[in-house]
Amino acid sequence: MMLIAFVNPVLAAAPGTSPAANGWGSVLITDAPTPKMWTWPIEATLRSLLVYAPDFLVNSLIIAFDGGETSLTPEAEQRVHYGGKCAGAANLTAYASYKTRVKALATDMLSTHRVRFVEPLARQCLAGLLSLAMKHVVTRYVFVMQSDISLTRAID
Repeated sequence: MMLIAFVNPVLAAAPGTSPAANGWGSVLITDAPTPKMWTWPIEATLRSLLVYAPDFLVNSLIIAFDGGETSLTPEAEQRVHYGGKCAGAANLTAYASYKTRVKALATDMLSTHRVRFVEPLARQCLAGLLSLAMKHVVTRYVFVMQSDISLTRAID
């Protein structure tokens, strides 16, 4: 399970400032190609945010789709040690369709001005994708989630 709150080092909070204070931060959801490319897991994750953590969505939501193309990455051969989940080839046509469906779902469920998408062409794997997506964060705090792990209760 990946539920992590990061402090954006560029925008470190003042001492004594609560992360839950007015507009505390951004939500960053990581996603990657899978064999099935179902949208129901990320839909459940988005709904769980609306139910259990609506205040987290005050500022922005970033959905970071990892790249589908592994051959564009010069280090592709070296990434094989990450296993098939990261280094394996994706069905690019199916992944493009999946991303279109997720974008429509997210913008329908949430106001469009708060949803942004990060889409590298080449596979970044989790660490690279997080690094790339964090460049788009403009808040002090970031709540990071996987697309297929939804909240099951409110966060205090």
